Amino acid sequence: MKTLYKHLNYIYPVLLAITSSVAIFILENNLSTGFYNIDRDSIGIPIGAVLIAGLTLLTLHLMQMLLYKKARTLRTHGVSIKVLALIIAFASLAILADSINYWATPNHLIISTLYSVSTIAFATLQLQLLKVFQ
Repeated sequence: MKTLYKHLNYIYPVLLAITSSVAIFILENNLSTGFYNIDRDSIGIPIGAVLIAGLTLLTLHLMQMLLYKKARTLRTHGVSIKVLALIIAFASLAILADSINYWATPNHLIISTLYSVSTIAFATLQLQLLKVFQ
């Protein structure tokens, strides 16, 4: 159980990086193939949204891991730290769910699928955290 927890601590951020990289590649590829009209909004807006979502999810993951590490060493304030870590987990889950929903269009289905895989890894990590820190 602890080995899966340790591996997921590294797999989840790597999945986030892969998802962001592939999303940017797909957006640029769609632009070069003419899927997007040139007279419309800038392609930088969705690319920026992907980067901001990825960096926010990575930051929230690091904050949560630091909180759980602190909860392991401090026994007196462990409950408040765990509650804060759960709030961070729900915020991450909301961002992931919104990303899946936003990119669920035929030309961006790969992006939505990669966010779904990241969400599954995130949910598995959260279940492992609940088992480890009960």
